[in-house]
Amino acid sequence: MDSDKIKEYIGELSSDGDKKAIYRNLIKIRADVVKTREGIEIFHEHGGLKPLVELIKKPNEKIIDVSLSILGNCCTVEKCAKKAGELGVVAPLILLLRTITNDSIQCRTCRILGNIAADDDIAKQIYDRGVSSILMTIIDETKPIPTLVMAVRLVTKMWKIISFQIEARRNGIIRRMMMIVIKYSRNETNVGASTSAEATEEDMLTKMHPNREFRESTRKSFKSMIKRMENARSDIFDYAMLGKEQPESAPKDDFVAPMEADKCDLISGILRCLQIVVKNNGSLISDYIHADGSGYKCLVALGRSGGQFRGPVLSILSSLVFTYSTREDIGCANAVSMASELLQRNNPNDAENCLSALEIRCCVNLICLLAEDSCNRAKIRHGGALKQLLQRFRETECRQERDMIMYGFTFFCYDQMSICLLVREGLIGALIKRLTEELADAVVDHVPIEKGPEIKVTKRKKFAESDIAHLMKRLRSKSPKPSHFSEPGSPGSSSGFGSLYANHGSPSSFCSISPKSNSPRSTDLDSDDESVNYSPVCSDNEEEIKQPVVRTEERRDVEHEGLSHLCDDDSQNSFQAGTLTNILDENSQEAALLDAVVTKELQSEGTEKSTIKRILLLLRDMPLRLPHAPELAKLESLSVLLKTCRFISNPHAYCNKILYFIVQDTKNFVPLLQHDFIIDIYRLRHTGYDHVDCQSCAEMKTISTSILGGLSAIAESGYGRGELAHYLLTGEREMRKHVAILTIFIIRDRKFLYTFLVDHSALYTVMEIILTDDKALGEKACLGITALAENLNICDGQVDDKTENRSYDEDNYATGDDGVISFVVKDNERVDFSENILKECSDVFKSMLTSQFKESINKEIHIADVSVAGIKYFLNLLVLSRSDSLECVPLAFEMAPALEAYELSMRYMLSEIEAALLGVIRKVISEKSVLNVFEWAMNNNNRQLLEISVYYYLSSDICGKKKLSMFREADLSEYGNQWNQLMLDTIVDKCVASMEVA
Repeated sequence: MDSDKIKEYIGELSSDGDKKAIYRNLIKIRADVVKTREGIEIFHEHGGLKPLVELIKKPNEKIIDVSLSILGNCCTVEKCAKKAGELGVVAPLILLLRTITNDSIQCRTCRILGNIAADDDIAKQIYDRGVSSILMTIIDETKPIPTLVMAVRLVTKMWKIISFQIEARRNGIIRRMMMIVIKYSRNETNVGASTSAEATEEDMLTKMHPNREFRESTRKSFKSMIKRMENARSDIFDYAMLGKEQPESAPKDDFVAPMEADKCDLISGILRCLQIVVKNNGSLISDYIHADGSGYKCLVALGRSGGQFRGPVLSILSSLVFTYSTREDIGCANAVSMASELLQRNNPNDAENCLSALEIRCCVNLICLLAEDSCNRAKIRHGGALKQLLQRFRETECRQERDMIMYGFTFFCYDQMSICLLVREGLIGALIKRLTEELADAVVDHVPIEKGPEIKVTKRKKFAESDIAHLMKRLRSKSPKPSHFSEPGSPGSSSGFGSLYANHGSPSSFCSISPKSNSPRSTDLDSDDESVNYSPVCSDNEEEIKQPVVRTEERRDVEHEGLSHLCDDDSQNSFQAGTLTNILDENSQEAALLDAVVTKELQSEGTEKSTIKRILLLLRDMPLRLPHAPELAKLESLSVLLKTCRFISNPHAYCNKILYFIVQDTKNFVPLLQHDFIIDIYRLRHTGYDHVDCQSCAEMKTISTSILGGLSAIAESGYGRGELAHYLLTGEREMRKHVAILTIFIIRDRKFLYTFLVDHSALYTVMEIILTDDKALGEKACLGITALAENLNICDGQVDDKTENRSYDEDNYATGDDGVISFVVKDNERVDFSENILKECSDVFKSMLTSQFKESINKEIHIADVSVAGIKYFLNLLVLSRSDSLECVPLAFEMAPALEAYELSMRYMLSEIEAALLGVIRKVISEKSVLNVFEWAMNNNNRQLLEISVYYYLSSDICGKKKLSMFREADLSEYGNQWNQLMLDTIVDKCVASMEVA
């Protein structure tokens, strides 16, 4: 439009002309100028907003109405809205809302306030003018729909003001909006539809007893009776309720989606407003949304209808279901059936039934959080949502969604039918796959053993029998009387919330009195409780679990904190970022962030470990309801579980029960024999990490002992012995070798062990594998020899505590005496020593040096087969024996000097030094020196060193690779045949000796 013409219009508005002329001018501006953005900007540049602000102050409703219409159009542009605020438009607008009841003016005033409230400063001005109390009067069921639409929009824009939120809740604005939704969603064709749960109950009581007046106490008794019936026959109740469930879009539904466009716009606006409101205030406004008792039922009906209502309704219910106090009401509204139906109908190729990623996540939240109720679990199972959840668990890459689904699966661990269905559909495989992915880049993080505080033990005061009787009488008088139902929010309450990944107990039922965990989320995930014996759907009230009472307020606070990690981070922080509009649009930035793949780089180490523990808790509790789980006995499952043992800081609390469940199932025995699981379990004892006082390593050793003990019990049974004998006697060559190795790991009974080792030739097969087969199989066989030696107690067990790990000074033997004897050793090297000390310490030396021997005459002792290091070490020990200091013998640097010194001590009959050197040899012996000891013992026919060397070959706790090299080196030595026979004889003799003792 021509700029001059617009300037002329503005000039006429500023003049004090006739009211009719001003009105006609305003009509022209509205029709010709402010219809386009370009016209609005020109109108703003020529100062058209100021006269409009002045006109709305005039006492003429027609002029005010048109002026508000023009001003509303102008304020759709951001700079115009800010300019209007600077011109002081807030005060006259608030005054209009207070004083004028004209619906059109109220509608347009709310529209302008909503447009300019996008600016935080202007929104604060609007709040300071008391807009909350005004909106309370405008938002009413009797108001026209356009006025309500704009008023709700203003509430949405103002909700970012914290003080406004408080006043809006206090003034009941949220409840009023929800009542409007209920009014326009009510099914008018359903004349007999009840308005509330109380009315339904009243009708039922009246029909049963038409001539009786019911009071509040009678109503409570009626509720208690229903709860007892539901608890006694929960399965019948579930099926009966499911059978009576009305189909979708039934003509008798209490609520249906409206067909009129204006009503749809109004309800959509209210739902978008509630969607924002519940994000951070769910626990505060849940009662207002419940309204007259049918609020949640109305929302569920709108969500089931689909279309434009589905997304906001799912978002509202998903946010509210995290609140403790609302979960029961949402469950009673049958929200879980609605979410299950939507998941079932989800079809990416059908525009009407296609759910966005955010809507799917909301359905998952509803189903998983409401699954703690037994009736809801029955609906989920019969509705087919379990398969959809499992499919979503496989497909999604969002960690929060996976954690939520695992949380929901936790409740189904107590339901026999559900857990069997999930396992049949591949839940174990899906969990193992996720666990493998989590451990792909895992880093070992072990924790040291913590020493507990010292507990001071005091003697208990002894009471006389009369005192005890008096004390018990006082306690009985003070104890509360037992009641059938606990207080709401207490651990036994029917409306409580089960422990998140609780280690024992069953999820509660909203309509039963089943005992449950008293914590919304277990803070000690490492609990190792054996009492997992809960019935699947509803618990029996015969065995009640006594737990400390927790106040309802504390439970709610703890639960909100415990479940906060399962909420979407973007939705949690949406208000701090000031992106309220993102919530209103599914295609906005928030939806994109929620659907994005959560990369490992963005995940903290603690989050990864908590996810791993959730998976392990499911794998631990799930088999308790299963007679057999063959998926757990597969190679990939066992491998990742063993890897988990090395990764998590407390494997005993998680992996021990899973592995023990696998091995105690006799059906898994043969599959376990077909791969290296038993050997890998034994290897847990050798962590390969340089830890000192490590709790994790200690627990891994405990797990290894426990699992091997369980395997031994099955292997030594009639079934186990039969399977082992079958493979050893009739199996293929490779399988026979493999089973022979496994046999020496798991058979502990001496009688059965002798049968397998000798009669079934398992021992000879193992030795053949070690000496002739490939290295990989030989290393496993060497580990088996170590386990066998431990089982038969083949160990020297006589390491002398007098030896210590310190070096010695080779020249410590030198003395200042005049008489010196020279020892001439290898290569004609000479070592001088005191003649007097030799005479004092040894009778042999004394006779040699005091008689007419050449050693006495020449003052030389020739020992050609001893090295300098050997003679010096011997002389050091001789000096120590003279001063009675052999209580702490220094270790030799190498084995050769120790053997030479041991030979000299035997030659010169120094028994004390000989005994001390045996302890030194036991400590110094290693895989590199054991062959030298064995050959020396064979050359010198020394039984003690022969025993030390053979025992070291059998019981040395070293890796399989080193032991294999040590065995093959001995087999190729000069005494290889003798060594081989000694190994076999030692094992068989020990086995026979143990049988005789037993």
